[in-house]
Amino acid sequence: MNRHTRTIEVGGKTYTLTAKRSLLIKLGEICPEMLRLDPKDKVEDLGTDFEIEAGIKIATNMDAIFYDMIKIAHPEITREKSDEIYDTFCEEYNDVEVALINFIKSVFTGGIPKEQKKNLNW
Repeated sequence: MNRHTRTIEVGGKTYTLTAKRSLLIKLGEICPEMLRLDPKDKVEDLGTDFEIEAGIKIATNMDAIFYDMIKIAHPEITREKSDEIYDTFCEEYNDVEVALINFIKSVFTGGIPKEQKKNLNW
């Protein structure tokens, strides 16, 4: 399985979710303060209030993020159908939002370890 995709079974049907870096646009719409962080800031300096507030905004809008992930492999699914699938997903499984957030984060923080990559010799 590609690290950018997850297969889920919801309501007896199988769907594929795809997390792309373009999700950053959706996350920026939901929680714009995440994009205005100074790269020199340390996470511990931002405090847990920032993390909690950002987490709440993202969780509250997870249905919109879910739609962005499901429509890549299933372009025929409408937003309304996506919302139905998401609601059923949440009814059938525990901790859906946490799992989806971890999946999304893996796209931005994952990758091939530096020591396994080639070096540029310019």
